[in-house]
Amino acid sequence: MNTPPAHLSTSRALEYFTAKELAMQAGAGPDDWGLLLLKELIDNSLDACESRGIAPDIRVEIDADGFRVSDNGPGILPEVVARSLDYTVRVSDKSLRVAPTRGQLGNALKLGAMVKTGV
Repeated sequence: MNTPPAHLSTSRALEYFTAKELAMQAGAGPDDWGLLLLKELIDNSLDACESRGIAPDIRVEIDADGFRVSDNGPGILPEVVARSLDYTVRVSDKSLRVAPTRGQLGNALKLGAMVKTGV
């Protein structure tokens, strides 16, 4: 009698801890993660201002150590940041929107951790 192949179960958190998995999820390889992170942060700034009905004032600073994105939006509550860094769940304020046009993956914070650690 043939034994059926075993089914392997792995943690979804691995999607953020291996270059291969993150590249598949992000649609970009490690060489493009910095640019992708910058795009995600700008998207988040636009979304935050749009959600409050205010015109965005987004500033991008680039230097030898990296980049910084700041805006006039409401900011992210510390508890939302903490929830966002739980790699077993997706945290988003856009999932209930009928047709979000950007920032649908919620990867900015997690991608930032990957870029910082060089995974």
